[in-house]
Amino acid sequence: MSICLAAFALAAISFPRMYLGGHYPIDVLFSCGLGIAMLAATSCWRTPDSLNHWLTREGTGTAIRDWLVFLWLFELGEGFRGVEFMAGLIRELQRRS
Repeated sequence: MSICLAAFALAAISFPRMYLGGHYPIDVLFSCGLGIAMLAATSCWRTPDSLNHWLTREGTGTAIRDWLVFLWLFELGEGFRGVEFMAGLIRELQRRS
């Protein structure tokens, strides 16, 4: 499944970015190599039982878990710019108080 998602990301995101001039081909090749290396490195890691239970459980509290995972992945994709914005906003509000 990971290989299919990586191939989809390459076709749907990376190639159009190269076409539009957003990335050089060497950027895409290096990121593919890095992705393959990380998949190989993490495939043999064992998830701690407590984390595995938290991620796979059902019932109450799962909506909060799903929301937190979504926000983490979104911020990861955005380079944590949303967190930077919120921190700057809090600093500005504190400065004005």
